[in-house]
Amino acid sequence: MKRNDFFEIRLGFIYMVNDKGWDVAMKQYRDEFCIEEKTAKKWWQWYEDEICIAEVCYETDAGPEILTGEKGKGEKLEKLPFIVKGPLKVEFKNNIYNINREGLYRFTTITKGVRNLIMIENKNSLMPILKALSKIQVHGNRDICYSLEERKNLVLSRYWISLTCGDISVLAKEILKDAGFTSRLLSALTTDDWNTYNNGHMLLEVFFPLIKRWVLVDIDMGYVFLQDDVLIDAMTFWKCVKHNRRPVFIRLSEKEIDPLWLEKNGFSYAYMWRNIVKDENSKWNWYRRIFQSFGFQDENDKFIYLAEGRDARRVLEYRGHYATVMSEKNFAKKFYRS
Repeated sequence: MKRNDFFEIRLGFIYMVNDKGWDVAMKQYRDEFCIEEKTAKKWWQWYEDEICIAEVCYETDAGPEILTGEKGKGEKLEKLPFIVKGPLKVEFKNNIYNINREGLYRFTTITKGVRNLIMIENKNSLMPILKALSKIQVHGNRDICYSLEERKNLVLSRYWISLTCGDISVLAKEILKDAGFTSRLLSALTTDDWNTYNNGHMLLEVFFPLIKRWVLVDIDMGYVFLQDDVLIDAMTFWKCVKHNRRPVFIRLSEKEIDPLWLEKNGFSYAYMWRNIVKDENSKWNWYRRIFQSFGFQDENDKFIYLAEGRDARRVLEYRGHYATVMSEKNFAKKFYRS
């Protein structure tokens, strides 16, 4: 067998094309292995036909479900936004796929990449978007280097995005705004003694048009909450914490913690947090610590916190440069009564 017939040579060429482009790979493999362009094109055609096959999954609560395509014409995937109204037929890799259930679809080209798509049936369908965003995010810090606009592109083309609670809340708020929904950033704080890692949390409160009420949404932890069979807002959740009356946890998605969520010294927050929030009981205990006060961002990017007496003094002690405080009565009037 000639040296340039080795399968490993073919693989190396394909890897280099994907990494550095056709011209660079062609020059190196012509010089080093005497590969002719005709041979290289045959290799690439094999790769495109046999390896880069299409796989389309619908993400159910139980896991991914592989969809079968059929010949025909439909809406071209590359021209669609992240969130679409359906049902519709989507054209991908010369097949069409029936997108007829609300939720997250992943259009994968094996070895090359993915394109995510969220389908909703009408302008009031919020829960499928929230569940999809929660499913895409893992708790970590590897993608904090990207700008907000870059992160909006990443959720289109990544299976997962590694962000902490504040970053995913800001990103989700922008995605919801683009889709026509109203939400507001929520900062929760403990009024117990602070440490360096477990003092608060960032969430969203989202306005649900169908029920005409604000709903507390924790994309990062993957929950919304029920009390008396009603989705609750942040103030109701705060009262649950205050009186230690645990609401019902409704899961948006099975959550992941990025195992490479590391400090520069190698300390793994992922390992620590898997113990701190290992089940719903431990999560409730965690919420009881970090949700002793909460606030919303105002037009000047400061947060207005619900806090009185000692709690108000602690909030201002911890966050005074970024925050003001309000009594429960005034806070409810400002944020929950139009």
